[in-house]
Amino acid sequence: MDRSGQTTTTNDNESVEEEEEEETEMNSSSVLPNTVAVEPPSHILFAQDLPSECNEMMLGMLFRQYVGFQEVRIPRQGLAFIEFDDEPHATLALERLNGFNLTTKDILKLSYGKK
Repeated sequence: MDRSGQTTTTNDNESVEEEEEEETEMNSSSVLPNTVAVEPPSHILFAQDLPSECNEMMLGMLFRQYVGFQEVRIPRQGLAFIEFDDEPHATLALERLNGFNLTTKDILKLSYGKK
């Protein structure tokens, strides 16, 4: 098919439309979407890129409002693990607090922790 929407044929009796469809299929299959590894649901949440002033007490105050909250662990600056008693409670906290503004320029980035 040419730009005007008309179907034209080549000398080999193949339509240009078919060639364009094949080319489109080849191009779309050769370009892979950007994929990010996502952990399966877990009772532990992982917080990353935390500001240096963020501590266990601050995160504890934020997460204790959710049923099932157990504890916060900060193994090193910028990272934290938040544990809940089960996966549904952790999921609720993740859905509600992911993207929360910790400071004027820092947001809470949550994901599921590895089991």
